[in-house]
Amino acid sequence: MARLFLPLDIEYASDDEFIEAGPLAELLFIRASCFIKRKRQDGQLRHNQLPLISNGIKASRQHAAKLVEVGLWIDEGDHWFVPSYLKHNPSNAEIKASTDIAKEAGIKGNHERWHVGDDGKPNSKCPICVADRIANPIGTPIAPPIGGGNRVGSPTTETEPVPEPVPPPEPVPEPVPNNRSSSNRFNNAAANSRTTTEPKDPRFEIVVGLIADEQIETHGPSRPVNATAYRSTVVNQIIRQNGDRISTYLADRPATPAALVAQALTQEIER
Repeated sequence: MARLFLPLDIEYASDDEFIEAGPLAELLFIRASCFIKRKRQDGQLRHNQLPLISNGIKASRQHAAKLVEVGLWIDEGDHWFVPSYLKHNPSNAEIKASTDIAKEAGIKGNHERWHVGDDGKPNSKCPICVADRIANPIGTPIAPPIGGGNRVGSPTTETEPVPEPVPPPEPVPEPVPNNRSSSNRFNNAAANSRTTTEPKDPRFEIVVGLIADEQIETHGPSRPVNATAYRSTVVNQIIRQNGDRISTYLADRPATPAALVAQALTQEIER
């Protein structure tokens, strides 16, 4: 955890309020300000928190009342408010906003450093890479090919691998209902085996590709004999098993491509 500091005017002890309140009240004020900043309480100290900061200070309630009397604190019922705190310290909302800005800047800097350019490798866990892939379906894949490969424009003497043919899905037989229960069982099995090979939603292929890349990266072999054919097999398996669920998922989501976040999408579909 990052260390916090409390700004303090070097002439504060010569202020009339501190002189009138006394040295123990002055110590109580400093301890309370440090506690408030550590807990991010925006200048407030609850009455029941006074024992946490008054160790060694006898009659702490009287000194707190003295701080109220001279105007350094304001008693607001169940807590004291320190008027000078927010003049010299950021509020909790301002701290959170600056943290979010720093986080976004870090994501952007990491993306520009590692995921773009001639040496860049787009990543399926980077939200900027995912947004670019969804907004521009015709482009580089999110994850690099398994087993490495040459960068775009680099010379090579190797020939492109020929994808192995993927067998078409087996046809679903027509139901032969004998009774009500057997018909229901057949209909459930048929619903589970349906495939969505020609989706109308243009995002379908992108989402399936993202899921396939994630599965290959997590569970796939380190270097398959034919990386292109292996990925094609994984894609077809995802379509056979979850094609309908993915189509339903996309149908319920906003049409704006940037609204999809790959990690959340993958987790929800696979559940």
